[in-house]
Amino acid sequence: MVAALVMISEVVIGKVVTSRLLGFMHSQIADVQKNKHEILRHVKSAESQRKVAEQNKGKLERKKTKIEGKRSRMKQELDALRGELERNRMKRDAPRGKSMRKTRVSCPPTRHTII
Repeated sequence: MVAALVMISEVVIGKVVTSRLLGFMHSQIADVQKNKHEILRHVKSAESQRKVAEQNKGKLERKKTKIEGKRSRMKQELDALRGELERNRMKRDAPRGKSMRKTRVSCPPTRHTII
């Protein structure tokens, strides 16, 4: 009978220890799942930030290309204007020949009488 009581008490103690171990394991599993969800949230956030950064980089590259094209066109226009300005200076500063403009001789108006 004593042996049966000892065995029953051992079973009860084993059951209590097992239930506590199971409770501890469940809390560890819950902690791991919570950490997993938090890490996944951080990963999603980082992925979203990466996508936004890529989009911004693409926009900036397109703007850069557009501005470089505009800069190139403006530089060509500026070079053309400088060339034109230099040609105008050369024309203006070139020694002029002795050719003089012909002038009209002005005569006083005559009165014509209509008969």
